[in-house]
Amino acid sequence: MLLKWYAPCCQTWNISIDKRHHQMDFCECGESGVDYETYGLRLIGPVINTNFTENKPVEIDYDFWTELVLNLDKQGFEPFIGLGDGRTYLPIELVYFIRGIEDEIIKEMLK
Repeated sequence: MLLKWYAPCCQTWNISIDKRHHQMDFCECGESGVDYETYGLRLIGPVINTNFTENKPVEIDYDFWTELVLNLDKQGFEPFIGLGDGRTYLPIELVYFIRGIEDEIIKEMLK
């Protein structure tokens, strides 16, 4: 899920992603921040919800992360590696690559 929120200190709209655990997303001036997770929400500084009628944040139900990971093999990437423990992982460079794409999508959504 995505959470759209407003920072009155610098008058900017921001979006946080629930899949990025323990990551505080700050506004442009750094006075307000949100750590949005599936089962919790931490706030720093002034933050205004975007849905005043229900008094709760607007959540956008779209999972960019899963969509991007599922399309990696179609783009010619080797998405998963095994480390011998029976599980598969994304290489860290692909994690940063996907997060970069997510960040660009979010910038476009805020325009």
